[in-house]
Amino acid sequence: MPVWQQLKQLLRKDNNTTIKKNEPCSDDRDRAFNLNFHTMSNVSYITHNGKKVLYIDYTKSKNIDDTLAVLDEVKAEFYKTSGVWLTINDFRGGYGSTEYMKKASQYAREHFNSRPSKNTAIGVTGLKKVLLQAYNTVVKDPVVPFDTLEEALNYLTK
Repeated sequence: MPVWQQLKQLLRKDNNTTIKKNEPCSDDRDRAFNLNFHTMSNVSYITHNGKKVLYIDYTKSKNIDDTLAVLDEVKAEFYKTSGVWLTINDFRGGYGSTEYMKKASQYAREHFNSRPSKNTAIGVTGLKKVLLQAYNTVVKDPVVPFDTLEEALNYLTK
């Protein structure tokens, strides 16, 4: 199920979730749902239970260049913020590779490990699960996989 549908269902059930983004989106389904997208197309924020969560969308990443571009957007956003870093990495249908994991591990050592974080992922299956296990060995705060967006949001904001 597309993320916009999951968010729509979640918002119907839970009045403690809002979406905060800055630029208009190009997807009519999301526009109908009143989502405004952040200027970086793969990085946005979801406020759930009063906490701001960075949603990282790898679902449109079809090759290594796409995936590394998303990672660079995440790094840029990391330096625009302060405090505890709450993240959801959405890998459903996205591209995963050892090259991406090497770069992500490098960024973790050089950047992301510099402050506390609570990280989750959805869509982690097959090879991505093995790569995530390897990544978790080099990060200070591991990424916890979940089956749904709602489970990940609840874990991050409890």
